Order: sequence, then structure tokens, then C-alpha cells
Amino acid sequence: MLLIAQNDISILDMIASGGPAGILIVFILLLLSILSVSILVEKRMLISKVKHADRSGLEAVRRAVKSGDLKGALEWVESIDLPEARMITKGLQRTHKSQADLRQAVSAAGNLEIYGLERNINLLAAIAGAAPMIGFLGTVIGMVIAFHKMASAGGRVDVSMLSGGIYTAMTTTVVGLFVGITAYLSYNYLVAEIAKLSHRFEATALDFFDALEK
Repeated sequence: MLLIAQNDISILDMIASGGPAGILIVFILLLLSILSVSILVEKRMLISKVKHADRSGLEAVRRAVKSGDLKGALEWVESIDLPEARMITKGLQRTHKSQADLRQAVSAAGNLEIYGLERNINLLAAIAGAAPMIGFLGTVIGMVIAFHKMASAGGRVDVSMLSGGIYTAMTTTVVGLFVGITAYLSYNYLVAEIAKLSHRFEATALDFFDALEK
């Protein structure tokens, strides 16, 4: 019967075994992970609020515009807390100007709303690229530590002498890839959700222009 001795090691033990360099790099990666999660949660809540907000007021504004009651439509739309409402407000405030100026104002307002949704998500893209590189930096540092100990030991090389460097190399790589993949998926998810809202804003603006022309 073959007996295999198994020594379990926790994640904290692995991090501590990596020495000061490994601990520092993992700490940096954990900070990046906290930042990426906070951005994801904040933007997810904001997008969900916009996506599920009551839009029935916009239909009332559309009917008012279609009937020619621009003043009533402006008063009504100013009371609605929606990105599309703020876009239409800019348009109703410029109905005395040319169609080109009106469309430009609505488009600029829409771009500002999209910018508000997109703000800070580029940090997720930066973390997605930087985290694996920081992890690989830990890998290189770990291997340098391991080879330095081998060189210092001369011909008397013991596996336990190399464990610290190898732990640094493997732990930082795993953590770096985990943080990078999480940030990458979060970034692409938010970009897709914001793109859907952008199309909705454009459709609302077109409905507004159609009602105004009629």
C-alpha cells in the first residue's frame, strides 16, 4: 500500500512564504482588485437605476410635443430624473433655433450622459492589462531569488532553500491573472450594458425629433 504524505497549505501561508517581495506584490494586486470591484458595483448600480427607471413620463412629454404644447412639455420633462429627459430638455430649450442647432444640443447632452456612465471604467481596462504584468513581475523576482539562493549555496542545493522564491513566483502569477481576468470581464460587461443604453438614448432622441417635426 502506497502512503502519500500530504501537507495542506492555506492561501495566506502561500503569500507569507513568498517573502517581502511576494507580499508587497500581492498587496498591490489586492488593492487593484478592490478598486475594480468598487467600480463594477458602482457602475452596475447606476446602470440598473437608469435601465429600470419609470419612463412613462417621457411618453407624456412626447404627446405634449406632438400636440404643440412645447411649454407644457418643457415643464413636465424638467421634473423627470432620466438621462433621456435631460437630453429632451436641452432640445426643448432650443426649439426657437434651427434644426441643426437643436440636434447638436441634444446630441451633446446625450454624449455627456454617456460620459457619466463610462467615467472610470477605463480604469478596469488598465487594471486588466496591468495586473497580469505585475503578477509576472513577481514571477521574475521569485525566480531571481531562487537562482540567487542556488548560486549562494554552491553544490549543496536543498529544495527548501528554493521554496520561498518559487512561492513568490507562483502566488503572484495566480493572483495577477485572477485580478486581470476579473477586471477584463467586468470592463466588457459594463461596455456592453452602456452600449445598450446608448442605443436607447438615440431612439428616444429620434422619437423626440419626429414628434417635434409633426
